[in-house]
Amino acid sequence: MNDALRQETERLQRTWMTRDPAHLDSYLVSGPEDPRLNLQSLFSRHFLLRQLAGKVWDDLMSRECRFAAAMNWLTECARTEGDTEALAAVRHALEQDSDNAEGILVPTFLRRIFRQLPGDVCGLPVPNYITEFLEHTAFVSGKPILPYAGIDTFARLWQQALAREPAKPSATRLKVLEPACGSANDFRALHAFGIADRIDYTGFDLCETNIANARRLFPETRFQVGNIFEIPAPDREFDLCFMHDIFEHLSLAGLERALEEVCRVTRLGLCVGFFNLDDIPAHIERPYEEYHWNTLSVEQIRKAFLKRGFACRIRNVGAFLQEELGCEQTHNPNACTFLLWRPK
Repeated sequence: MNDALRQETERLQRTWMTRDPAHLDSYLVSGPEDPRLNLQSLFSRHFLLRQLAGKVWDDLMSRECRFAAAMNWLTECARTEGDTEALAAVRHALEQDSDNAEGILVPTFLRRIFRQLPGDVCGLPVPNYITEFLEHTAFVSGKPILPYAGIDTFARLWQQALAREPAKPSATRLKVLEPACGSANDFRALHAFGIADRIDYTGFDLCETNIANARRLFPETRFQVGNIFEIPAPDREFDLCFMHDIFEHLSLAGLERALEEVCRVTRLGLCVGFFNLDDIPAHIERPYEEYHWNTLSVEQIRKAFLKRGFACRIRNVGAFLQEELGCEQTHNPNACTFLLWRPK
């Protein structure tokens, strides 16, 4: 590693080590970033599940995406309206298949999903999680306290689905790497959904506090302090690699080195979540305090992975919601996930 990347490493470490452990433990696992509801987290889990079981669970994955879109609309409605009467009005409108709940516009996609509940997918019963949410969300000083029975609906469904298939012996499981794993942010969902026991997982993060949090939560799991600029692993050591929200925070030189490293250590495929991609010809570098908040070019990122031997499928979250579900709400129009694989 050259001096410039060493200095960038030190700046990144200083940035994250100043954060309170409790803040690091919670800030990327709630609200729009809740891995149970965040579509980019869903895409990562589905990426792993398809490698484990092919297309067996595609219908369940599709239903989970609808669930996430519905729950994200409902949580935003609860946050902005701030009382049980508004949620009761939404429920009444849904039961009447009306688009107006005393002034609250009820979107078509939500009414369509509601009409399909309760239901069945892959032989598993899907409860009416919308009614569960609307009936059991409470408010304290105008802030919603969400019903975790409803939010955890698909965690339970995935546990039931995966229980049908015997897990492979540990020695033959796919080796999965997660750089910038934070305080086990997405691993919490892998564990809760029954996926973690079916892979050989390694997570690393530059911040020692994050790793201490992750080890406290999952002492039996392999979490390490590590640097994406210099991953201590042989070429193609890991079958799969997934990560979220890291590349925009690096210098452009750091971005190139990090891309090189994750591609070097990955044998089969990667799932990479970006939070600030745009259809622009070149990256826009924006230093911010001691790190970066860049806008990255979709085409330049595609070319960077192609140059390193990976074909890709690109999913813009907003476009996916609109085209696949008819949902116009997205908390981040620049969120984009790259699904990458080495052509056989």
